[in-house]
Amino acid sequence: MTAHPMTGMPRAGRTGALDRLLAIRLPLRAEYLTLAALLLAAAVLRFFDLGSNALHHDESIHAQWSWKLVQGDYVHSPVFHGPFYYHFQGLIFGVFGANDYTSRVSAAIAGLALTALPLFFRRWLGPVGTIAAVAFLAFSPTLVYYSRFFREDIYLGFFVLLMVVAMWRYLWGGRERWLLVMGLAFTGAVTTKEGAFLTIAVFLVYLDLLVAADLARQTLKARDIDSPLRRFFLTGAIAPWAWVIAALWPFARRLRDRFDWDEELPRSGDVLVMLGTITLPLLTPLLRDPLRWSGILKDEYPV
Repeated sequence: MTAHPMTGMPRAGRTGALDRLLAIRLPLRAEYLTLAALLLAAAVLRFFDLGSNALHHDESIHAQWSWKLVQGDYVHSPVFHGPFYYHFQGLIFGVFGANDYTSRVSAAIAGLALTALPLFFRRWLGPVGTIAAVAFLAFSPTLVYYSRFFREDIYLGFFVLLMVVAMWRYLWGGRERWLLVMGLAFTGAVTTKEGAFLTIAVFLVYLDLLVAADLARQTLKARDIDSPLRRFFLTGAIAPWAWVIAALWPFARRLRDRFDWDEELPRSGDVLVMLGTITLPLLTPLLRDPLRWSGILKDEYPV
């Protein structure tokens, strides 16, 4: 029997080749030198000769709008996404001037920062796993391409992975600073592109299921009848209501006592409430049509 690396629970079966590989311990000096070399290679791939190609059609629009921002002539339009990366690139223009090379510098910075994010998972990935993750991101043809391309893709990729890092670190350690990081990453994502809402919906569904699983585990363990099958079915029964339970947790004492839930909301519930709270105001445009149909909202007063 071996212990699961995340939960510490015993698991059956012999250690596989992948587990043995990830368990390899490198000398710190060798590990740090390897990571430094990978990040240096990633930087070269992202910054070298950025201005050799003329700006793509999309890039030219974003570069023009970023320059207009520097000149004080920027008007936001959701058709072209943003506004985060217009401000970021505008800062680059203000410091280094405007040309084909500098037009892509902010994208290259975001791409390099994304490559470094697996370092926050070192505790779980181990030295070999961390090096492998950084290497995959550093040399990925797709990520290298978008790190040299001034469009919204690489910024959104960075913010989404940062949300994953912050969520994981909070669930593991409970430090509130990671909730702040997640909130900042959320802000960066939704101010980069509207497609962030689809990713955030995935986060919310995952967190809802995780809250349901945590509550199911507490109920079954309190009754000493915990088993994978029972936990599966009880999680499914709680899942449709888990977000409501998390939102009303301070007022659900009777429910908590009845199902033997802990006094404190599970950490998964903390993240769900935080993410749901900052998402909800952004969904108010969905009320426009119902308000119009009811006659409360007139066309001359759009939401």
